[in-house]
Amino acid sequence: MKIYPAILSKNSKKFQEKIELTKKFPVLHIDVMDKKFTANKTLSLKQLLKTPQKQTYSFHLMLLKPEEQIPLLKQFKTKEVFIHYEAVKYPEQTIEDFKKNKINIGLAWNPETKIIHELAKKTNSHLIMTVNPGYSGQKFLEKNLTKIKTIKKYNPNAIIMVDGGINFNTIEQVKKYEPNIIIVASGIFKGNVEENIKKWNTIL
Repeated sequence: MKIYPAILSKNSKKFQEKIELTKKFPVLHIDVMDKKFTANKTLSLKQLLKTPQKQTYSFHLMLLKPEEQIPLLKQFKTKEVFIHYEAVKYPEQTIEDFKKNKINIGLAWNPETKIIHELAKKTNSHLIMTVNPGYSGQKFLEKNLTKIKTIKKYNPNAIIMVDGGINFNTIEQVKKYEPNIIIVASGIFKGNVEENIKKWNTIL
């Protein structure tokens, strides 16, 4: 099981500080919100481009019409890009649009979102949300981990990531479901970051 630090920032200074604190990680998970799909807003992709990229990014786009971001996304070094099918008019076509632009597209599943098996088979990257998207530090919703088994049923080759409320108190619950990658925000940045990272390296 791998770990991606999650960065949710409203200003460039904070973003750069978190980048520096997690510079030893090869991949960072970047949350991007437009205050339309969620109640929160972060730095836009255009603003993020102003910070020199040293690591690979995994993007979680909590945006309406994420396909409009493809030209900007192509300027980053990305591992994958997650979108919400509720944020697009034609999900299957949008997935194909990303693929045509050689972007590894994935689907993010909110706590109240049912897995649609036709879409689960369209991409191998899936992000299971164990909190409602928009803010870090929320209560962990373990019941949503059962979606891992559902997705694996429809797509045995799927790479499953879990995002939301993962910390030293909830990690054992997560490990039982055997996701490939965990996304951690407060569990890294709350308190002593260096000590937290050492502890995560011991646990995983």
